[in-house]
Amino acid sequence: MSTSEALEREMGRAKGEETNRKRYQGALSGNSNELKLRKAERDQAIAENVTLRDELKDCCVSKEILKK
Repeated sequence: MSTSEALEREMGRAKGEETNRKRYQGALSGNSNELKLRKAERDQAIAENVTLRDELKDCCVSKEILKK
């Protein structure tokens, strides 16, 4: 094998490794973004639940006051 062939083979291997690294980073970034969206949705659902619970409590208190 000549020096130029060995160099070409090494360059191809390095390029393949770089491509694989970029794909891996892209997958990690995608997963991270998905987790952030899920966390935001969960936090929003919790906030809505708290709001609804407070409204229900206020309604029950109003109902008790009206009974008196």
